[in-house]
Amino acid sequence: MKKFIFVVHNHQPIGNFDSVFEEAFNKAYLPFLEVASKFDSFKFAIHYSGPLLRWLAKNKPDFINLIRQLVSKNKVEILGGSFAESILPVWDFDSSKAQIEYMNNLVYDLFGCKPSGIWLAERAWEPDLPSVIDPLEYVVIDDIHLKRCGVQESEILNTVFVADNLFSKVKLLASNEVLRYTIPFRQPQETIDYFNNFDDESFFVFADDGEKFGIWPGTYDWVYKSAWLENFLNQINNVVEFVLPKYFFANYTGLLKRANPPTGSYTELGEWALGFEAQKQYNEYMDKIKSINLYDSQKHFIQGGTWRNFLAKYDEANNMHKRVLFVKQFLDMKDKQKTEQFFDAQCNDAYWHGIFGGLYMPHLRNAVYENIISAANFENTVTLADIDNDYCVEYVLSNSIFNVFVKPNYSGSIFEFDIKPFNFNITNTVKRHKEFYHTKIDYKKQNSNVESIHSQIIAKDNLENSIFYDKNNRYSFVDHIVKKDLTIKEIFESSFDQNNEILKYSAKALEYSLHLENKSFDIRKSYTMDNNSLIVDVYNPQNVVLYEELNFTFLSAFFDKQIIINEKEYKMDSFVEELTDNILFADNYRKLYFNLNFTPTNVFLVPVYSVSLSESGIEKLYQQTCLFIKCDMPMFSVKFNLF
Repeated sequence: MKKFIFVVHNHQPIGNFDSVFEEAFNKAYLPFLEVASKFDSFKFAIHYSGPLLRWLAKNKPDFINLIRQLVSKNKVEILGGSFAESILPVWDFDSSKAQIEYMNNLVYDLFGCKPSGIWLAERAWEPDLPSVIDPLEYVVIDDIHLKRCGVQESEILNTVFVADNLFSKVKLLASNEVLRYTIPFRQPQETIDYFNNFDDESFFVFADDGEKFGIWPGTYDWVYKSAWLENFLNQINNVVEFVLPKYFFANYTGLLKRANPPTGSYTELGEWALGFEAQKQYNEYMDKIKSINLYDSQKHFIQGGTWRNFLAKYDEANNMHKRVLFVKQFLDMKDKQKTEQFFDAQCNDAYWHGIFGGLYMPHLRNAVYENIISAANFENTVTLADIDNDYCVEYVLSNSIFNVFVKPNYSGSIFEFDIKPFNFNITNTVKRHKEFYHTKIDYKKQNSNVESIHSQIIAKDNLENSIFYDKNNRYSFVDHIVKKDLTIKEIFESSFDQNNEILKYSAKALEYSLHLENKSFDIRKSYTMDNNSLIVDVYNPQNVVLYEELNFTFLSAFFDKQIIINEKEYKMDSFVEELTDNILFADNYRKLYFNLNFTPTNVFLVPVYSVSLSESGIEKLYQQTCLFIKCDMPMFSVKFNLF
């Protein structure tokens, strides 16, 4: 009889709102197990990421007990993985090994068993992973990984493949692409018809997100209220035998073949990792392949990008990634809490963007920075390091209150500004990137069919006039030299002309201060740390028309919005033009009050919104508040005070 290995992967990222965890539990995780428990023949493997397991253990102990009972009856096998659902290949070897071991121990503590295999986050495979996964027996990948190295589909359905690296090896459990699109989006008979195309010696693997069983748009009604899952299990029962992965491998007597897939992930991620122009060319080529009926048979040879390319596509992602690597030197690995925070900072979701909000979700980026700052403290007055790996040195000014990261080769700007007592980076910002899906938005109403979220791009609101793209990264103290005074509209749309590219500065560090100079425009800057203050002086002796751009993000924008200028109160998403010498940012959610005093001048405040894609559609999302300060005198000072 045909064997069917059924694997469900459940994950919620670090920093996600508790209400999202609760909704996912009620609409997907709990009802799936309730239906599955009714069928004695339905044996399945399940993976819960570390952040989700931690939440379940704290908030749903009865659910943990239910899973433990199913494990003891050999109805369920628990997969391991990276504890924080990190992309294993992009972190150092020791950290990745430690993540897997930490997850193994958590699974044992909760369910009384040790995993035999792992779920691979975003199926991001690289050839050295067998050394990271060893000594576990297997890893879940996609069948397209095997097809990319020349394995035929017929072989995938009757052969176990082994990948190796040096002295390590691991068995490859390849998820079937056809099943990922029929389950649960098509009637059960379509899956049965697919199974019937193959002989009784075949085995099939379904491995995909558990959220598609209740959380993806329309799936709760379809899977449970319309009883798709129950009907599927009833109808499939006499067609295949469900088997747990560990028992499948233990009883397997067929061929073992070597296969070493190239670096890659699933097809859609390969497209998302490309830049705008490359995605356009990729789509044009894919359309051409489809037009001559070669897409289904040969698409696996078209890789697109790899996961690492997100770190090149988005400087914001690279800054977080390299910041985690930088902080490891200050980490006490004997401290369990700090180590877990270090792991949490590696949670993959905030580092990339595809069909899910990812990088564009401020609260996910904030969670990364919160864990980075909390995990390892350092108070070197001035630290020099090439933090972002661009062959240029960055400087960090630090005391007990602040970490201020300055990038001389990028306008002498601040790209990270940590408030240590709050474990909060107030410059956790993102630019408005040009995304290819902006050209594919469907402004019509969503149809009533249940479809994979990969199949449609729906606008949640009328966004035709809301898409703008930024000239530069949204750092602070970015120079804009212009020919005329700017308008608030030009600043909001980033549509003004300027005389300069991104300026590069030479730098000289002193104790608690940094001095920068750009000789092309004769502009100098100095950053000076003093207890709970940072003083920034900008020298403009040629008196060019110079604006300094600053950007701040406060998550209180979602809760309590407050900016005070000239005794007038504004929301974070307000458009403001004022002559003033003081701005107070009041984050009442955190009780964090941040004051700017500066030489009297004209200031502009505008909100910055991304128009970004999430699983529920395209949405307009507040990212940060941008401040433009006109520096129209030879010396201009800004003082930051924390109250």
